[in-house]
This record gives sequence, C-alpha cells and structure tokens, in this order.
Amino acid sequence: MGCLALIGLLIILGLIIQFWYIGIPMLIIFIAVAIHHETVVIPEKIKQLKKSNLVLIKEGDNSYAVPLKIEEIQEEVQGNTSLNGTPVKIGKKKVLVAIPILKENGDVDIVNSWHDLEKVEIPSAYWISTDKKTSCINGIAPMVKESISVDREMLNLETKYLEITEVATLISSSDIYSSKLDIYERALAQIEALLVKARELNEFYLRMIKEGLIGNKVAEYNLDGISDNLHISFDSKYRQVKEEYQTIKHTAYTYFELISKDKRKV
Repeated sequence: MGCLALIGLLIILGLIIQFWYIGIPMLIIFIAVAIHHETVVIPEKIKQLKKSNLVLIKEGDNSYAVPLKIEEIQEEVQGNTSLNGTPVKIGKKKVLVAIPILKENGDVDIVNSWHDLEKVEIPSAYWISTDKKTSCINGIAPMVKESISVDREMLNLETKYLEITEVATLISSSDIYSSKLDIYERALAQIEALLVKARELNEFYLRMIKEGLIGNKVAEYNLDGISDNLHISFDSKYRQVKEEYQTIKHTAYTYFELISKDKRKV
C-alpha cells in the first residue's frame, strides 16, 4: 500500500484501540477508499494511458514522454525476506515510455525507460491545446511510436535475412533442392529492398521528431508559421515512402509465406 497508507492504517488502528466509536468508522472509510482506488481509479488511469499519445513523468526533470506499454513487474522489498530467507517481492505496475532527446549535434535519440504508474500523469486536453510546448511534443508523439515500430521491424527483417541466407546457402549446394533456390533469392532481394525503404521511412520520422524538439527548445517557434508548402512537401514525401514501404512489405511477406509452405512440404 505504500508508506503513507501504512502510516495511515497504524494511526487508525491506534484510534480504534483508544476511541473505538471513532476508529471503526474511519477504518471502514479507509478500506472503502483503498478498494475504490484499486478497482476503479487505477484501472481507469491505465485505460486512459493506453489511449494517450503523451504523458508527463513526475520525477527528475518532469519530462514529457510517449507511453508504450504497461506491465506489472516484480520488485524486491529492501530489507525484507521470507521465512526461508528468499527476498520478498511485490508486483508494481510500471509504464514503459519513450523519451525523444535532441542531442547537441542535432541527432535524435529515443530513450526507453520504466516508471512507476503513480509517477506518470496524463496532461489534460485543455493543457495540450493551450500550452505551446506540450502541443508541440504531442504532435510528434505518433512519429515516435512509428519510429520505434519501424526499428523493431528492421531488427526482425535482419534476423529473417540471416535465417533465409543460411538456408539458401545450403540449398545452393544441394542436388535435390537447388530448384527451390529462386524463391529464397527473391525473398532476400525483397528484404533488402524493404530494409532500404524502412530506413528511409525512419529517417523521415526522425527528421520530423527533430523539428518538433527544436520547436520545443526555441520559445518563439510557431508551428502555425511553417509554410503550407513545407507541410505539403512533408506530407507528400511521407505518403510516397509509406506506400512504397507497404507495397514491398506485402511482396516480401508473400515470399515468406511461400518459404513457410515449402518448409512444411519437406
């Protein structure tokens, strides 16, 4: 329940002993509030976090971040052990967030970190719409998620490339299965093309994130001041690269299916 809750419970127990007619109603209220917090407040907060693009981390520099997922993580309770000597662990709800950071040389880093659920807050819609800096970061939040997604897909593709290369090398030396080599070579070519487009798409995301972070640093920066031509240029380029990426991805995964079916036949 936390230190404050424990202190509160001890105070109430003390009151029960001395003033039972006051302490018992207070204990009932305390239990009711605790149950409401666990069964209503926390689930609702988690629900809202999952729909939110932006959160505020209420520790350190109070930085804004992009929520990625929520998990219950087991943590050891310092100074406490069970009867058999093993450390006592409790489950704490944690939020994994991504924090985009603009380096001095202009590069962008996306740093992932875990934070206690109670340390994470959701900015109000009013604050996002009226505060320039908050609005700016909220605007690039979808790009941060897209960049992370593309990064993850590139890692999967690189792993798939190595696996298919290994099989293709074996097939090329086979007298029986050499006729299947064409499918594997085409799959490798599609992965190479897809990786090129994925990197291009991710570079676009990082450029947009960079612009947003610069806008957050420069007080007089005005998003409305970006010319319509610049918006059109960005939007047009994004749509083109995204469409090319999806087309190549569809073709590549068609070859993956063919390879999977081929494996099942062997």
